[in-house]
Amino acid sequence: YGGGVDFDCLKLGSLDECCQTCILESGCSHFAYVENEKRCYLKSGQGMTRSRAGVASGMIVSSSQS
Repeated sequence: YGGGVDFDCLKLGSLDECCQTCILESGCSHFAYVENEKRCYLKSGQGMTRSRAGVASGMIVSSSQS
């Protein structure tokens, strides 16, 4: 899961909701979702990869415009 700095923790119903919330939140570069707690950690800064049972995470990649 992510690393970086947690700047918000929300109780959300799914990994999809967590991902969508991060996409819409200014400054969110990646996120971690703890399934059994239904908690979404929005993160900023430099992420790093770690493995933890029951935690799914993702990184937001912006597309560049030409």
